[in-house]
Amino acid sequence: MGTGSIFDNIEHNISNNKKQYKEIIMNDVIEIAVETVTPFLQMDTNGEQRKRYINVDGFNFKEPFWSANGFRGMMRRVATRDLISAILKKEVDFKINAENLFLYTSGAGADKKSIENVNHNNEDFVRAAAPILSLFGAGLSNIPGKTATEDFRVSATHDRYRVHKGKDDKEYAVSNSLESHVYVRTDTSKDQGILSEMIDQEDIKRWQDEHLKNVANAKKAKKEDTTGNTKESDSNMQQLLTVEAILSGTKLVSSINPINYNNFTDIELGCLIKTLVSASALQIGSAKRYGYGRFNWDVSLNREKLFYLKREDDFTPYYELEITQKGKEVIAIYDKWLLENATSLNIDIKDILKRAEKEAK
Repeated sequence: MGTGSIFDNIEHNISNNKKQYKEIIMNDVIEIAVETVTPFLQMDTNGEQRKRYINVDGFNFKEPFWSANGFRGMMRRVATRDLISAILKKEVDFKINAENLFLYTSGAGADKKSIENVNHNNEDFVRAAAPILSLFGAGLSNIPGKTATEDFRVSATHDRYRVHKGKDDKEYAVSNSLESHVYVRTDTSKDQGILSEMIDQEDIKRWQDEHLKNVANAKKAKKEDTTGNTKESDSNMQQLLTVEAILSGTKLVSSINPINYNNFTDIELGCLIKTLVSASALQIGSAKRYGYGRFNWDVSLNREKLFYLKREDDFTPYYELEITQKGKEVIAIYDKWLLENATSLNIDIKDILKRAEKEAK
């Protein structure tokens, strides 16, 4: 029997596993942290804020999130907008055709409405010619998008829930990251003028009762009217609108990394970061007219800071943006590609495929 200890073998295996683990995770990872400066609303199919059940400390409750699909869709639209803007600087009359606009901005599923199959041998050429398609896909059945994105979830640093007791004294949890706002639409030329005092729940209840009463009276009068006058009486109360959203001051975290061990090229990485910078200045999600969807952003690449954006306040579009030297270097690579390649001919997908076939011969 050898003199080596059993722990030597265990240590050797652990060392090998660590090496393999590092090789896997050292692919480019873009870490994103956003903070809601104003409420944020991403609607689900029922018109409500997206939520899902989670378990924290043994409590099951619904917590809001920003879906990866929604984020990816926004990213590809912003990237396409920036690409078109670069072309317009050279070709002021440029208009992207409907097919290319669909393929650049829509989902990655392949079907007959998208585009024909792509030869695997042409993959590198197509990816180099169209970084946006390479990152997000575009119905190119053999060239899937590289970008894997996590849902934006509430940071674990938050006090994520509060506990209530039901009628049976059973405890249940409620998310601390959700709030509901009630918006009231009224005819301001009537009783409630624009200089009236701030409303409260009693006002809302009173207006709602008054509205329902007026509607009932109007319907009754219309039914009983024999003069042919079918005009219903006006109602001071027009509509109560309740909006549930992620509340201000909530920190959401996510990450982007290449899928299936496909590393990002320098150009693709530059495209992603430039797109994130552009997106960070926008209002995102639903209910923008209420001022929703403004974030502070903090973005890093492999834990090295790239840029941060901080809003000046919660009611104006002004912000402070700082891009680090590393961030500028990454973006400059894509800006150079745009300068040399962003033309109406070069972005046409069918033309790219023709050139790819010609290159392969």
